[in-house]
Amino acid sequence: LELLDFLQDSLRVSVRFESREWRTGDQRVFVADARSAIKHLGWRPRVDYREGITATLNWIRNSSGLR
Repeated sequence: LELLDFLQDSLRVSVRFESREWRTGDQRVFVADARSAIKHLGWRPRVDYREGITATLNWIRNSSGLR
């Protein structure tokens, strides 16, 4: 839902979705957590998710001719 909110604001569109009943095997919660990679690999993100998504949207616009 946080991603949908960000996309709606960035793209100035309304994203419609509907919730449905859980299916067997559905992942009920997903949390991206980089702490393990930071601790064990010394990896650090260079951009936050908002910057990364914005850069991806710009790349799609520029590559596809969409505005």
